[in-house]
Amino acid sequence: MNVTTIFILHGLVYAGLLFLVSSGLTLVFGMMNVLNFAHASFYMLAAYFSYSLLTWTGNFWLSLAFCPFFLFVIGAVIERFLLRRVHVLGHVHELLLTFGIAFIISEVVKWVWGTAPLPMEIKGFLDGNVNLFGVIYPTYRLFVLFCSILIGLLMTVLLPQNSDRHHRSERSG
Repeated sequence: MNVTTIFILHGLVYAGLLFLVSSGLTLVFGMMNVLNFAHASFYMLAAYFSYSLLTWTGNFWLSLAFCPFFLFVIGAVIERFLLRRVHVLGHVHELLLTFGIAFIISEVVKWVWGTAPLPMEIKGFLDGNVNLFGVIYPTYRLFVLFCSILIGLLMTVLLPQNSDRHHRSERSG
């Protein structure tokens, strides 16, 4: 039973991570009509930046605050100088460009951080384990699950529902 509980918890955490990546991709495509194949590569880059900043400073909150801003700057530069130029040509060109950007990011990550797994020491409130459903489970994984649920709830509340907009346009037309 303990192994099943751990598998279920791991599955929920992994589903939360996939939700975070896919919801970002959906937001970019839905709001900007840009097919960004490099979206997951930006998440990877943010993870490595966060790892480095956390290793250098030991401050989780500094890493959590700074790395999204840093990735925003990189994304804005790529959008301004690369994506904006090919957006007028259609989704195929965007796909090819962002596919190339994904390869470049992947190679830069390998070059800078290597290909071996990096050791991670978690300090502070994410350090340690929790006894959950009869198993000992890492606190940081539960934090990831909590964040993905929170972001999902915020998106549900803050973003307009397409079905409502579709029904309103049918009634008015």
